[in-house]
Amino acid sequence: MYQHRKLVHVVSFVLGFYLFGYAIFSAVFFNNPRFYTLFALGAYFVLDFIDYKINKTSIMAFFLNRRHWYAFPLFLLISTIACFVVDYVLGVNIAKMWRWKNYTSFDFLMMFLFMNASYILGMYEIFRIVRSFFERKITDKHLIKFRLSKITEILTAVCGIIIGVIGFSVPFWVVHSKSVFPIEFIMLMPFVGLVLIPDSITFLLKGKPIIPEIIRLNLLLVFSLFFTIVIASLGSEILNLFGGEWEYLRMPFSHLTVLNIPLAVFVGWVPLVISTICIVNFVKHLTYLYDSKRK
Repeated sequence: MYQHRKLVHVVSFVLGFYLFGYAIFSAVFFNNPRFYTLFALGAYFVLDFIDYKINKTSIMAFFLNRRHWYAFPLFLLISTIACFVVDYVLGVNIAKMWRWKNYTSFDFLMMFLFMNASYILGMYEIFRIVRSFFERKITDKHLIKFRLSKITEILTAVCGIIIGVIGFSVPFWVVHSKSVFPIEFIMLMPFVGLVLIPDSITFLLKGKPIIPEIIRLNLLLVFSLFFTIVIASLGSEILNLFGGEWEYLRMPFSHLTVLNIPLAVFVGWVPLVISTICIVNFVKHLTYLYDSKRK
C-alpha cells in the first residue's frame, strides 16, 4: 500500500510539474486565456508531493485511504456548491464584480469539475508547506489568552453560522431591493460566510476550528496564513495579467491599485484563502467523525 501511494504521488508530481509549467509558459508567452485550470491542477499536484515528502502525508494521501473512499466526493460536492454560489451566482451574475472572459459552457464545466477543487486543495497544501517551514522558527502559542464558557463558545459558533447564512443572502436582497448601498462592499459578506459556516460547524462537531486561533493570535497560524495569502494572491493575479482569464469590473475603492490590480482584490483573498482551509478541515473532520462511529 505504501509503495502504491508513493507511486501515485510521483506520477502526480510529474504530471503536475508539466501542467504547471505549461500553464505558466502559455500564459506569459502566448497570453493563454484558459491557463488557470491547468495552473491550479498542476500546482496542487506539485504542492501535494512536496507536502508528502516533508510531512509523510498530504490531502491526496488522505483521499487515497480506503477508509475515506467517500471523502473526495463529499469534498467535491461541498466545494462545487460553495464556488458556484459565491463565484458564478453572486460574483458574476448578481454583483457583476468580475467576469470570466468569453467563457463557454465547456469552460464552466472544466471550472466546476477541476479548477475550483484544485484551487482549494492547492491553497490548503500551500498552507501546510508554509506552516511546516515556520514550525521550527515560530512558536505555536497565543499572544492573546482568554477562555470562554462552553455555552458561550457554542452560542458564538451558532451565531457564526447564522451570520454566514445571512452573508450569503444579503447580496440578493441588496440587488432586488435596489438599495443605494454599493453591492461591491456587500460582497465581502459571502466570503466571510465561507469562513464562518464550515469553521463553526467544525467546532460544534468537536473539531478544531481556526477562527479562535486567529482571534487569539496564534503566531504560527497567523504567519502561515499571511504568507499563504501573499503567495497565492500574487501568483494568481500576476499570472492573470498575462493570460487575462478573468477581469474585474467593479471593486471597492477601484482607484487604489497594486500592479494595476485593485487593492480590494487582495483584501478579498484573505477570507478566500482562509475559507479553503476551513472547508478542507471541515471535510476531514466529518470523515474522522464518521469513521469513529463505524468502529
